[in-house]
Amino acid sequence: MTQTIICGDCLEIMPSIPDKSIDLIYADPPFAIAKTFRDAKGEIIYDNPKTISGLLEMMAPRLVELRRVLKPTGSIYLHCDPTASHYLKLLMDAVFGVNNFRNEIIWCYSIGGKSNKNFGEKHDVIFWYSKSNKWIFNSEDINVRIPRKPDSHMKVITDEQGNIWQVKTDKQTGKIYKYPLDKTANDYWIDIEQLNREDSERLHYQTQKPERLLERIISASTNKDGVILDPFCGCGTTIAVAEKLNRKWIGIDISKNACEIARKRIGNNTITKGGHDDKRDIRNVGNGAGGFRALLP
Repeated sequence: MTQTIICGDCLEIMPSIPDKSIDLIYADPPFAIAKTFRDAKGEIIYDNPKTISGLLEMMAPRLVELRRVLKPTGSIYLHCDPTASHYLKLLMDAVFGVNNFRNEIIWCYSIGGKSNKNFGEKHDVIFWYSKSNKWIFNSEDINVRIPRKPDSHMKVITDEQGNIWQVKTDKQTGKIYKYPLDKTANDYWIDIEQLNREDSERLHYQTQKPERLLERIISASTNKDGVILDPFCGCGTTIAVAEKLNRKWIGIDISKNACEIARKRIGNNTITKGGHDDKRDIRNVGNGAGGFRALLP
């Protein structure tokens, strides 16, 4: 079932996914209350719940199913905005358990308009939960690390092996501390910008996220050949990055237009393993499919 885009409601589709089969879930549901999302042609992609209670009613059964399909060592990242995050946090605690909360990640960006009546609203919230007390976290992966401040109070030295360190000496004990020039990212991400109008990645899809954001999440919480599920895959950023990073993936979206955009996006990437092109499939399931069916090249 991997390397598959399925067009339909993820609540209808997920029962076909076996228990404990997914390593990572990235879920970016349409969380803006009473907002209608449209594609580049002006056609409606999502018509969101009109109230917070409607959003929670929509998300609760889907989160229960998402927990079921996660492996015991699996993780879920739920992407939302500050208007809904505090409500969804309670729901995540109830489904995945307070003890399995790992991080609240604040993704900061600067692109987009700003009001002159309040502080600029320039961040999203990403909740990371594991399924159990054992989880994957690749802290040394290059996509997970960020540079240390170059203008800190520490000295920079090169050791005999050619390794470069930032060094400080404890004045009381005389002990020397050495740090590499990079470190594991903090829980506030200021180094990944939102896509601008001229960005080469941009597909003119309203809720599109930058690939670097998914590169960090996927690299941190899966190993090669891990299985990734995106139940609201939209224009396919998660699955495109998963292919690039040699992961298996399943993408689901209720929008026919979104599935077609994702199909074209993945179809433009030629991934070859073992001398053979991967078979990629797109299927329609449930009422959201709109009679859509095609085979990826």
